[in-house]
Formats: sequence, structure tokens, C-alpha cells
Amino acid sequence: MPPSADTPVIFALPEWLPHLGGLATFYAQLARCRSEQGLSTLILTTQRNAENPGWPGLDVVSVLEEKNAGFVRLCQLLPEHYEVAALALSTGAAMAQWLRKHAPADAVVFAAEFMGYASALTGPGLPPLVVTAHGSLGQIAARSHGGGAASPDLPLLRLLESDALLRAHAVSAYSPANAAEWSAALGRNVPCVDPPYFLSQDLDTQGKAEVTATAQAAPLTGVVLGRLQDWKGAQTLASALEMLGPDAPVRIDWYGSDTPTAPGAVSMAAWLAEHHPRIWQKTFRWHGPVPREDALRQQVGADFALIPSRWDTLNFTVLEAMAAAKPALVSTGAGASYLIEHGVTGLVFPVDDAAALAHTLQRIAETPASLPPLGRAARAALGERLSPAACVNRYETLAHQARETAANPLHALKADSAAGTFLPLLEAVTAADTLPRHSGRDLLGALTRKLSQRLGMDREP
Repeated sequence: MPPSADTPVIFALPEWLPHLGGLATFYAQLARCRSEQGLSTLILTTQRNAENPGWPGLDVVSVLEEKNAGFVRLCQLLPEHYEVAALALSTGAAMAQWLRKHAPADAVVFAAEFMGYASALTGPGLPPLVVTAHGSLGQIAARSHGGGAASPDLPLLRLLESDALLRAHAVSAYSPANAAEWSAALGRNVPCVDPPYFLSQDLDTQGKAEVTATAQAAPLTGVVLGRLQDWKGAQTLASALEMLGPDAPVRIDWYGSDTPTAPGAVSMAAWLAEHHPRIWQKTFRWHGPVPREDALRQQVGADFALIPSRWDTLNFTVLEAMAAAKPALVSTGAGASYLIEHGVTGLVFPVDDAAALAHTLQRIAETPASLPPLGRAARAALGERLSPAACVNRYETLAHQARETAANPLHALKADSAAGTFLPLLEAVTAADTLPRHSGRDLLGALTRKLSQRLGMDREP
């Protein structure tokens, strides 16, 4: 389906620039591709200090104040420790209110299943909705030692996340593994649609890659970008480097926040220091969080990118490495592994297999001249597969499907979403004058602590 310049498209997002988390990165790439194709996009967000990068056709609208007011109110109504559910519901409610008042009649909304806020974006008076599976709180809790399963509002969040995918007029995921997981869980076909990526024409890193990769006197350096988490493969990497020993011919630099996702829901950095003292901060060098642009520069300056994930839906680090003509070593647990042709555009090793990772690292250390050709081939393949025109066509097809589904009278049978039903019911059955009162600052602080301590994440409210 070709792109249609007269279809208003709205991205409803809890994250947007200047934040560069997964959701913001995904939709920024998609918005940039749309801009390059002469199409307009409106960003509807609750991001603090939301930015407009100035791309032609891009507008940004914030409903942060409405979300914050709803968040404080819902924290008064919901049980203790339901701060994340309050955040999800208040985010969705603020967006739905704006859409009902301001969205053009022929608009299509794109949103994420993460945190379940999109459950509130289906119902009477709302535009057709496309929901993309990015990686849900339920999926994270099922795979992590971080203690998410103990969160009392997690069942509600799982319900909202699943409900958003079930009731959306069109759905997708952007890795085959995640698409298959949700298809099986929901009993609904969730197709895989390649992620958006805008490939810059500028590249000044290729010569550096040639020089570094052939400088055999020094150890090769690899970079991991992302939080220091169990499902990102921190323990697998540590075990692999232990096998190679403290004098290994490779050094790995990891940039990202520490998280309480080690066994026992304790600090991953502290756990690695205790259990892997031979290699910790020697061949496994953790640097903590750095600004995103600095982290990308570190990746460009390294010999290769490493993605050792036990699981992720799709790590944009892989695409960023390919775009920079950097060879990527990727586990089969990483969603982006399907974009890598082993031995041609990168190297792929079995998930959660420390011996296989150690073998891969030893192999590249013995043949450093093989790395630059992999990086060049990766960039060429990325540009061919993920062009702006191809990207826009893929997501316009989803918008077309959403419009067709919304026009089907039978879709009205499932128009009432979980969030749309729950919010007015909650108000109706709660005696507001008997509720305990807390300040907005206290509630926002509780939310921040909960997200960082229980879910291994550092998300702003």
C-alpha cells in the first residue's frame, strides 16, 4: 500500500525526545523516515520537556500536565503500590481525552503495548489504532530476577498490555521471535514488520575500523550499550570472559545503568564483582550510564559491537552498529539477530551459551582483518532493506489495515477496552472523601523508586 499524504498520523507515546529509550528511538526513526518522504506526523506525548527536532512535517503536542493530574488522582483511588498502574491509566486517559477533542476524523493512531496505556486508546469517538509490541512489563518480569513478579499491580498491567494488542485495529511486532510469542499468547496473528531506521549518508568511521582491526598488538575492544541487566546477557558475557581468562585478547566496555536484576534482586554490578573478580573491571569493564551520543561515539570507536542478550525484542544498538559499518556480534536471543547473516554481515552465536560466545570472541581476536568487511556489508544490507520509502510503505500498510478494521461493524463488539471500562468504574465505586491523601511529590517519588527497584528500569514519570 503506497503512503498517503492526506492521512493524518499520530504517534501516542509516553516517551519522546530528548529521551532516547527504546520507544522514543523507534518512533523517532519512523517519524524521520516519514519526514524524508514528505509526510506529516504528530507526536502526542507525556514526555517531560518534549522536543521537536525540526524535521519537516513534524509537530509535537504534550499532555504531561493532564497525565500528572490524573496520576495523582488515581494514586488516591488505587491500592498502595499501584503507582505503575496509575501511571499507565493516567497516560492513556490523558491521550484519549486529547484525541477525542482534537484528532482529525480520518486520523490513525500508532501506540505501544508497553505498560498498557494504549488500552485506553480504543473505544467510541477514538481514531483507528495500530499497536506495536515493543516489549511488555509482563515479558520483562517473566525473564528477570528483578522482582517484577512481586509487584501487586503487575497482573493489572499485564491485562492492559494484552488488551491493547487484542483490541487494536492492527497490530505488529518488529522481530520474528516477539511476533511468534505474542501470536501464541493472544491467539491473534501478530505479524513481524521490519523496524524503521533512517540511514544517514555520512560515514566517517570506516577508515578507523580498518586501522583498529589490523592493529594486532593491542586487544580488540567491543562495546555493549544498554542497562546492566540479566536479560541483556551480563552474566553470560562474564562467564565467557572467565573462560578466556584475565589476559584475554579482547576487552568489553559496557555502558549503561546498573539494575537490581541479579539473583536475589540485587545489584548486577555488585553481583558480577563478587562472582567474577578475575575479569570484572579488567576484561569486563563497566562504565555506568553516559549520555547517549557519548555511548554511540564509544561504539563507533570500538572494533565491534556486542549484543549478548538472553532476550530482547529488538535492540537498536544492532542497527546503529550496522549503520556505522561496525561488525555486530549478536546472540540468537536478540530480536535483531534475524537481520544478521552469519559470517556475511556479522556474527551470530547461540543464546545463553557462554562457551559459544567465548569461541566467537577468540575467533575474531585471531582474525581481526575479517571485521571491517563484515561492517561494510552490514551497512550496505541495512541501507537496502530499511530504506525510508520501504519503511513508510510497511507502516502505511498497517494504517490501512486499521482503517479497514475500524470500518467493519463487527469490530464494535470489542470496542470497550479494559482501561476504558476500569477508569469510570473505579471512580464510581470509590468514596473519594474517605481516601488517604498524599502529595503529588510523594507519589511521583514512589513511582520512581518502584520502577528502578522492582523492574530494573530508570524511567521518569
